[in-house]
Amino acid sequence: MPKAGSRSTQNSNKKGILGESAAPKTGPQRSKRNTKGSQQEMASLVIKSSDKSIVDFTKGENGEGSNTANKPSHPGGSSRKQVQSCESSVLSADETTDPEVTSVQKGELLKLQMGILLREHLLLKKRHKELKGRLGNNDRESHPGPLTLKVDRFSNVEIHNMVESLNNDIVALCSAIAYELSRDLIPIALHPLVVDTVPAVVHITGALGRNFANLLLYKTDMGHGRLIVLLALQSILSKTCTDLIQFWSMNEEEQVVLQSLYSQFLIQSPDVAGHWRAMMRVRSKHAEPNSDLMTTTCECRLIDDIVKVLTAAGWREFNAEETINNKYGQHVKDVVELIIKLDKAMGEDVVSQDLHVYTAPPDIPFAPAHMADQNKGPSEGSSADDLVAVCTSIGLLAKCREPEDRGNVVGGVGPKEQILLKPIVILRSALEYIN
Repeated sequence: MPKAGSRSTQNSNKKGILGESAAPKTGPQRSKRNTKGSQQEMASLVIKSSDKSIVDFTKGENGEGSNTANKPSHPGGSSRKQVQSCESSVLSADETTDPEVTSVQKGELLKLQMGILLREHLLLKKRHKELKGRLGNNDRESHPGPLTLKVDRFSNVEIHNMVESLNNDIVALCSAIAYELSRDLIPIALHPLVVDTVPAVVHITGALGRNFANLLLYKTDMGHGRLIVLLALQSILSKTCTDLIQFWSMNEEEQVVLQSLYSQFLIQSPDVAGHWRAMMRVRSKHAEPNSDLMTTTCECRLIDDIVKVLTAAGWREFNAEETINNKYGQHVKDVVELIIKLDKAMGEDVVSQDLHVYTAPPDIPFAPAHMADQNKGPSEGSSADDLVAVCTSIGLLAKCREPEDRGNVVGGVGPKEQILLKPIVILRSALEYIN
């Protein structure tokens, strides 16, 4: 009897500790020692696994980046899953284990949570330090000047060499044509009224000037045909190549709009003008389908110019364009390839300055600052009163963002212009012997 009473008293005390609502236990019960040991061992395993998983928050739950590379996650997300798992085990332990075991688990859980929060804090602090280092350590460094989105890929010397290569290819093409076809030239007419009715003459006169066009029309049968045709071809192809490079687009309306917009950029936002030009040139000239149009247009323009020069010089050929394409098509393609290469380099790959190719127009006074006389060296000098008969090569100049003189590219060397390559010209005085 005393034993029973004592056992009853213990049970009532236990109910007072656990609460009146605690359900009576049924079935076999585990010993407190085994339960306490297993729960502590479980908590220890949870802590170890969580410590292992939160060493690098940039990886997945198992430390493998491949499993979570495409899933957005919060730093320490896998560790929080471990905490939730541990919390569930603690809640279940509240109903099935000894209060001493439950308090141990709660203590371990708090340690785990504190460890995770500490690691997250250190990670955020590290990221903040990295961002602060990128932006600068003070307000002045945090607000830098305009960012350079793109740097120049080519130097002025490299662009200069590209222009020289293009000039050499033009000379090679023109020399081959003049040498092979000049023997078949017969002046097309002996009277200006008849000459003016030929469509090619209008184009040739506008490109070469009236003086040199007359040589091409009337003097090709006097033993100078090869030289005249060579100079005419070099001049008109140099001018056409310059136009193709300087154009913003093969579409005339788009060309006018883009050129006008760029002029405004040079005044209002010179720091980003070069980057804007580069992006527009890619879209308007060298991105599909405009790249194919650019290539086709260049080839057609060059062949058309060759045919018009030869026609004005007295060349008789029923299917002239096809003949030129069959004989010199590969030479023309080589020139077009250099045109496109130079166009991309100047328009897209140089953003710190504006580079321009140019030729000297005919029938203007000789200007030593902008052009070079083919027949006289710098030491010999040339008369400023002499006029340009024809320009036979392409020149190159660098122009700053805001030229002080506000003049056109060739109309006077301003303090912010730099001539990198002078175009070569033939003066009228050098051709007087032909007249």
